[in-house]
Amino acid sequence: MKFEQIMVSPTLAGEFLKMNVVGNRKLRKSLVHRYADAMTRGEWMATPEGIAFSVKGDLIDGQHRLNAVIRSGCTVPMIICREVPDGAFKAMNGGSPWTAADATKLPRTQVEVLTFILKSASASTMKPTAHQILELDQHIGSHIQALTAYCNSTVKTTSRASVRAAAVVQSILGNREYAFDLYRRLVLGEVEGLPHVAMAFVKQQLIGRLLPDAASGEVAQMCTFVKAMQVLSPKHKDRKRLLYTDELRTDAIRDLAHAVKAAGAIR
Repeated sequence: MKFEQIMVSPTLAGEFLKMNVVGNRKLRKSLVHRYADAMTRGEWMATPEGIAFSVKGDLIDGQHRLNAVIRSGCTVPMIICREVPDGAFKAMNGGSPWTAADATKLPRTQVEVLTFILKSASASTMKPTAHQILELDQHIGSHIQALTAYCNSTVKTTSRASVRAAAVVQSILGNREYAFDLYRRLVLGEVEGLPHVAMAFVKQQLIGRLLPDAASGEVAQMCTFVKAMQVLSPKHKDRKRLLYTDELRTDAIRDLAHAVKAAGAIR
């Protein structure tokens, strides 16, 4: 195998893509957009995961990066590997993919909260880059660490990333003591003396009414976040009904964006 680092322009990327093999995996547009955004922001760096050509000269790895170069219009550095034996490529692709926690060296639970906040603040369905995660961590990581130190226990639903994110947002907005204490009591199941809105959360969880019917994935996460924002805010402690409406969703996202800005992550 032969390696070299070169600057790949949109024109060169187009030429390389002409050598893309028919049996290559289906192009994932979301990944192309993610890479292109990183290139546009100037975050792209050459890594060992570059462009690979087989012994026959076929493009066998890198179609997403090349399409991102074309989409972004940027010229970026990439590692080119040529004359890759088929067996070596199959072995390489059989490994475990890197996660955001691997790339940032941050605890997985911390990355989950940072990722949720980034995606919610930008209304994006794309995964944030390691650079974006680390940048946000510089501003709000201490709040996440403080929550983990206050309550390191986990339990299904109550300690999911969206609920922890709500506690972190309330902490940034000046409600740390109230939000952290209530979060801990919910996680540990200490229901005696809970505010009305927190008891509504517990009851909905017990009877399976916390989420809308058939809600899953990001919809479920957002619904839980919106309700957790109500539960962990002292101004809603006397509310007896816990709802999920478009208006409440807008309010929760606005408070999240305000918290991120207040922490200095948005100028």
